[in-house]
Amino acid sequence: MEPVKRTHYHGMNALKFLLMPFVCFAGFGLPGQVGSYISKLSMFAAPTFFIICGFFHARNERIGSGKNDKVVLRTALRFLALFAVLFAANLMRYTLQMGIPLKILLSELLRKRRLFEFFVLCSWPFDMGRPIWFIQSLLYVRFGLWLMGKWKLMRLDKPLMALGFLAMLLTSEFAGLVHFEFLGYHYFPANWLTCALPYMMLGRVAYEKREKLRALPTAVYAIGFVLGIAMAFFEFTLLSKYGYLVYIGNAVGFGVAALSVFCLFLKTDALKRTFFAAHGKTYSWRIYALSQPVGLILLLVAGQYSREFLSALRDWGGIIVYVVCLALSFVLGYIMFFTRKNNNSAFMRKWNRWLH
Repeated sequence: MEPVKRTHYHGMNALKFLLMPFVCFAGFGLPGQVGSYISKLSMFAAPTFFIICGFFHARNERIGSGKNDKVVLRTALRFLALFAVLFAANLMRYTLQMGIPLKILLSELLRKRRLFEFFVLCSWPFDMGRPIWFIQSLLYVRFGLWLMGKWKLMRLDKPLMALGFLAMLLTSEFAGLVHFEFLGYHYFPANWLTCALPYMMLGRVAYEKREKLRALPTAVYAIGFVLGIAMAFFEFTLLSKYGYLVYIGNAVGFGVAALSVFCLFLKTDALKRTFFAAHGKTYSWRIYALSQPVGLILLLVAGQYSREFLSALRDWGGIIVYVVCLALSFVLGYIMFFTRKNNNSAFMRKWNRWLH
């Protein structure tokens, strides 16, 4: 395969930035019945991100720049850093605030089933920090794609996509309908197999068909997004009504909505001079990385000093966490700008690249 000229898809960076409120809504919730529906439907953001990651993995592979090697390493470092922060913060919360002895807590975490759930199912053992499954799953699939590229196995990408979507449907959304059971589990949460793998492979296919996708009218994707959200709402409402709903993190409607909004922004070239196109990728990563530590810190502070704020945080957590993380992201951006301006050492250049 001959190398091709690098193309910048400006709409993708803007899309990453615009998806972050939905990530926070899905992770921390919104008040009332309507807010509950919005937070659940916001789960379409995760498969959209995976489609974007798969798209750019295919692009980097086609360009032949070796960038995917660096992407895998950077993802691993980010996962380890976020894991260390969240694990330490949760240990402090459970031992200091809840009074659980450290020895008992660690013995519970080191049980075989807990380890299986974390390392295989990407299921976080604490109630705060669960969205870390996203970067953990992203790391697994990126590393797997890297190995497939080294071993010349990329021809298997479409069969793997089909296998992933089948696993997604049978072990999560339709698990109650097919009476799924494996080692005592009645469903699998969104993880590397049931979410990251199929959607990243879909992103690779989207890269192959990018010109055809860009040629379709914008109205097709706008209607597709609305229909996808409506489908997801109908799916989990119907399954809940008949007693088959066990998990709504995956839904056919979410896939339709994710692909539609991805293609909608794939067509968008007018955003190339905007702030979102230039910095959306950077700020989306910062908000994601900050959201769980910030949410945990706010919960600890509110629980200790203010019942009113604790109540507001439980009701409006999605909005509060997003606004705080967005503000911190801009502050971090200004700090990085001045440190880069006044200190151009090799260490600072590497540090700034990692934060981006």
